[in-house]
Parts: sequence; C-alpha cells; structure tokens
Amino acid sequence: MNEDNIKFNFNGNGVIFTRKEFGIIIGLKMKNTLDIPPPPYFNRIRNTYFDHIHKIKNMDVKGVFMHVRRSQLEYEDNLLRLTLIYFLKCGILDKESQVCINLDYLSMVEDLNYFNQYSWGLVSYNATLMSLHKVLDLHHRELNKSSAYSLGGLPLAFQLYIIGRLRPLNADEEYVYKLNKDFPIPPLQKKRAPEHATHSDDVNEDAIVRKNFETHDLITTTET
Repeated sequence: MNEDNIKFNFNGNGVIFTRKEFGIIIGLKMKNTLDIPPPPYFNRIRNTYFDHIHKIKNMDVKGVFMHVRRSQLEYEDNLLRLTLIYFLKCGILDKESQVCINLDYLSMVEDLNYFNQYSWGLVSYNATLMSLHKVLDLHHRELNKSSAYSLGGLPLAFQLYIIGRLRPLNADEEYVYKLNKDFPIPPLQKKRAPEHATHSDDVNEDAIVRKNFETHDLITTTET
C-alpha cells in the first residue's frame, strides 16, 4: 500500500486499486490544481451555527445539520453550505464522531465556486489511505485483535471496484451486473485474468492477478 495504489489479497490472488480508479468512482477532483484564488477567510458559518463550540467535531456538524431551524437560516443557501460540510465530514472524510473538523472548510464553503473546484477526491483518497495505514498498523502490532475495522475516508469506493472485479469461483453461469452505462464499476465476469497480466491504468481492463507482491487480507468494514 502506497500513495498511488492499494493492493488486496483474495485467496492468494492480488488485486491493485489505484488512485485513478478511486477518482473515477468517487467522481470528485483528484488533482490539486485550481484556476481561481482561495477566498478570504470567513467566520460567518462558524459564528452563526458553531459559535458556542470551542472544538468543532463531526458530531457537532451532524447535530447542527439535523436540527437547524428555518429561522436560523440567515441566507437561503446556508442550508446548502451546511449540507456540503455535513456530506464532506460525515460522508467522504473522517466519519468518526469525535474527530475535529478543519475550520478552513467552514470558510471555504462560503465561496461555492472555489469549494466545488477543490480537490475533494484527493483529500478523500488520502484520508482513506491514512485510515487503512492506521488500522493495519494497530492490527500488526496486535493492539487491536478485532477482526472488524472502522475506516475513515471512503472505503466504499474500492469495495465497489473490487466487487466489480471479482470473478465467481466454481460457478457454471456467468454473473453480470446490469449497470448504467455511465456507472464506472465494471461488471462481474466469469473469465479470469492470466497470471502474466500487467497492470494498466485503464479501469476497463481485467484486474491484475499476481502472487508475488505484498498484500493485505480483505478488510470488512462495519457501520459506525
């Protein structure tokens, strides 16, 4: 596992999931390039909805989003901004209720054009990778002997990709997902990739199958 790809072990077969595939599935920007300057720092959202909280955590974001009153919406698009922060923090980043948020996000969301062009896909990928490193390190050092893990970021992205890549074993019929043509997950296929296959950035090619690289056992996530 490194910053560019993640390798999984499925019954002795290795599957590589790259940053490019993560970006295709999540549908958010993966390159840290912006053609507009960052907006000035604003405290309006924080002062309006979180002024009573010293350290704002994910649970505070959820609480404000779920219980905000119409009378508190000074501007009609404030609910949109709160929704974006809620989805960002509780959907594609940390998820854990006790994690503090980056206060810059509350300022960035004031400028929706800037916010929408930001590389949230890259931020989510890095958060997912950091979370994987953390839980695997705890497991290897036997500080966490549980077989279940609570992952941050968006592990659903590579779970969907792997589901689409796996071939049914010992099956007579061919399993194919009926997916929308715009949906990036490739269908399940009965045919397996040859062992001499080489990796390609093309998400539509057969998954690489090797037995000579370091892999990690399949991680099963649980709801938090």
